[in-house]
Amino acid sequence: FGSGFIQLVELFSSIEYSDSLIKILLIDEPDAHIHVKTQRQLVSRLQSLTGYQLFIISHNERFVNETQDSKLFHIKDLNINGNVISHIDPIIRPLLIEGLTGIVNELDEWRTAQKIILVEGSTDESMLNILLEQYHRVTNTALPTLKFYKLKGIDYLYAKLEVLTRAMEDVIPNKKWLLVRDTDCYPISRIPQQKNLFKNPISRNTDFDIYFQNGYGIESTYMTDSNLLAIILHYHYTTIPIANIENVIQDTNIQFEGRVKNPSDPIYTELREQHFDRQASERRRIYNGVEFEDVLNEISPANIQYIMTKEISKWYYEEIHNKLRAINPMLTGTAPLTPADVENLYLDHITSTDDIFPCHLEMIDEIQRL
Repeated sequence: FGSGFIQLVELFSSIEYSDSLIKILLIDEPDAHIHVKTQRQLVSRLQSLTGYQLFIISHNERFVNETQDSKLFHIKDLNINGNVISHIDPIIRPLLIEGLTGIVNELDEWRTAQKIILVEGSTDESMLNILLEQYHRVTNTALPTLKFYKLKGIDYLYAKLEVLTRAMEDVIPNKKWLLVRDTDCYPISRIPQQKNLFKNPISRNTDFDIYFQNGYGIESTYMTDSNLLAIILHYHYTTIPIANIENVIQDTNIQFEGRVKNPSDPIYTELREQHFDRQASERRRIYNGVEFEDVLNEISPANIQYIMTKEISKWYYEEIHNKLRAINPMLTGTAPLTPADVENLYLDHITSTDDIFPCHLEMIDEIQRL
């Protein structure tokens, strides 16, 4: 028999034949040297024991995953306050699990990075990595060593962030941190307020800053410059002059501003019900005192990117396609571009910094600032 089997025999025989009046068991790494399937069965068996109080130490993410939040404790010197150990916060659980696997395996990357770049999801990370590679290529400059980390969504974003920066400061101290954030459905004029609300508490102990995208999300930043967007679309609509495409873009911006302010329009409904209402409900501290009309009152054709959710962006390019098809009937039967198509055309055709959106150059400056 293997060492794992012998270990289990010793464990359960000790439990079975114990005649101690104090039924407290301290078990160190009972999951070591045993098969994954057996690890899960072991958790279930130990949790089903009656008449005992068990304290189990484990560094195994599978073992931890099989345990309820109410039974998990993360013990480290800094967490012990007045000799009281509290249950793990559900917000911390994903970070703890990742800490048992991914972060441990990537510690060298974290330690050698000159700056930690926090993003909301995989789409942002992928786009930024390609954009930075293209920038490095066309400028022939060296970028700092960066470590990207996905916070996996906006919900509880700042709570996750505070936990992460505090935890990692113990492992990799004196790092610079930058959060690249979507603006979402929020009044443009209040963004600096929101930034300070969350930046100041975290930056007391950490070199931390927040950069808000110049638009609803990263895919909407392509609407910030109608001329550059027209050049990008021209790679697809090659038979239509760039000037004509830009006129269509500007006309569509005016149209979408009117539509988003019309309560009977699907764009209004999409932005309000699918985005503003949900965000305001889940992020009460951020949206305290903010009304949907506060968002709409600041929207104009010149900053239409701030209403461009993924769905509205899709409708936007469909509308541009229909107008260009009216100019050139030969486009009939061709499909409109998607936001992902536009991003690919943009990133594939960067030959100089003139091809990069000004807001992206600004973002790159923030990312590489040390």
